[in-house]
Amino acid sequence: MNLCYVLEMDKDMREIFGSIAGGAAYKFGLFFHKKTQSWTCGSPAKPVKLTENEAIQKAEEIRNDLVAGAEIISSFGPLNSTADYEQLYKQLEHISGINTVWRMKYYQMLFPILFAPFYGQDIQLDVLHFLNQTPSEIPFIRMGQIALFSKKCNIPGIVFGHIWGRSTNHNNKSNDSETNTLSDKKHKLHYWMYTVFDDTSWMECQQKEIMVLGMDDIGDYSQYDSKESLRQELISTYDNSTSRKNQALMAWNFANKLAINDVVFAKRSNTLVGKGIVTGDYIFDDSRQEYKNIRTVKWLQISEWEHPGKSVAKRLTDITPYTDYIEKLITIFTPDELDDVDTQPEVDYPEYSSADFLSDVYMSEQDYETLVNVLKMKKNIILQGAPGVGKTFTAKRLAYSIIGAKNPDRVQMIQFHQSYSYEDFIEGYRPTENGFTIKKGVFLQILQTC
Repeated sequence: MNLCYVLEMDKDMREIFGSIAGGAAYKFGLFFHKKTQSWTCGSPAKPVKLTENEAIQKAEEIRNDLVAGAEIISSFGPLNSTADYEQLYKQLEHISGINTVWRMKYYQMLFPILFAPFYGQDIQLDVLHFLNQTPSEIPFIRMGQIALFSKKCNIPGIVFGHIWGRSTNHNNKSNDSETNTLSDKKHKLHYWMYTVFDDTSWMECQQKEIMVLGMDDIGDYSQYDSKESLRQELISTYDNSTSRKNQALMAWNFANKLAINDVVFAKRSNTLVGKGIVTGDYIFDDSRQEYKNIRTVKWLQISEWEHPGKSVAKRLTDITPYTDYIEKLITIFTPDELDDVDTQPEVDYPEYSSADFLSDVYMSEQDYETLVNVLKMKKNIILQGAPGVGKTFTAKRLAYSIIGAKNPDRVQMIQFHQSYSYEDFIEGYRPTENGFTIKKGVFLQILQTC
C-alpha cells in the first residue's frame, strides 16, 4: 500500500488527520494512469507519460524532497510566530510541490504540534477569517497560522480540527440550526437563483420536492476538499477547453454552501417558475439514472412570472449580495409565504468598510474621519447641497461603513413633514380589512434589526 493512497484513502488517517480526498491524481506528482496504462506526471492539461525507469527516478526525487523537508523542519527551531513560519518556508520553498495538500498532510503527521490539519485553501481561509487573522498567501504558512492559534488555546491541532469539523457544516450536516459552537452564531440566510434543466426534470423537482444538479460523472461532490480539486476533476473527466471555474463553483456551493432555510428562486430562461425553502442536506443518490446530486426543497409557490430584467445565466448563483435584485424578486411572490418558516436566519449582507466608502464617494479620508467622529459624538450631522449632488447616496454609504455591512434593513430614509406622527415613528394602530391592528413604526423596526 503506497504512501499517497494511505494519506488520501485510509479511513483511520482521514478520521484523525483530516481528508485530502478529491481532485485528480496529478496532485501527487506521480501515478499510474489506468486508462493509458502508463506512469504519468504533469497536469490534466499537460500530462506526461513516463517509462518505468523514469517513474522510478521521479519517485526517488519525491522521496528525497520529503526527507529533505523533514530534516529542515526538525532542525529549524521553535515556531512561535507567523514570521517564524515565513522564515521556515524560505528554506522549504525550493522543494517542488511543498504547498500541495498531500505533502502538507505528510508533514502535519510528522510534526502535529507545528502544523494544524487544515490543508485545502477554502477551509484554511474560512478558519483564519473566523479567527480574525489575516491569512498568508501561502498555504503552508496558513497551516502554521492555525497551529499558532490552537497552541495559544492549549489545544492540540488535531483536536482543534475535530472541534472545527463538528461545529461547522463541513463534516456534520445534521444540525439544522447550523450553530457554530466556536462562534455561537447561526447560519445566515442566503438567496439563490436556480435554473431548471427542462420541463421533465422540473416536474420531478416539484413532485419530489427536490432540486438537482448535473455533472454526475464526477460523482459525489462532497468527496472533494476544495473548489480547486473539483475544478481539476471536471477538467480531467470532461475536457480542458474551458477553465471549469463556474461549474466547480456551482458544485461546491450546491454541496457545501447551500443550507437549510436558504431561499431558492427557480427560473427557466427569463421566466420565474417557483420559489422554495431548502429543507435538507446535500445527497448523492447513485441509484438515480441522472441528476444524482440533489437537495430537498419545499416549493412554496409554483407558477410563471416575468423575470425583472435580464436574469443570470448560471445554473446556480448566490444572489445574496444583490439586495436590490432580491427586493424586486420578493415583491413578485406572495409576501407571507416565508412567514411559515419557524426560524428566520439573519441575511448575510456583504461587508462594507471605510475603504469601500472612499472608493464609492468622492471624499478625502480626512473628511470621512471627521464625519464619522462628529456623528458618533453629536449623533447627527447635516449634509447640505443642491439636489442631485449625492447627499442621500453619501449618507447611506456612511451608515454602511459604520455598521460594517451593506445592510439596508439597518438604514432607513424618513421624510419628516406635517402629517408625520408618533404612530408613524414609534408604534400605533393602523386600519385593516377587519378593523385596526397595532403596527410598529420605523424606529421600533430599526431597533429589531440591531
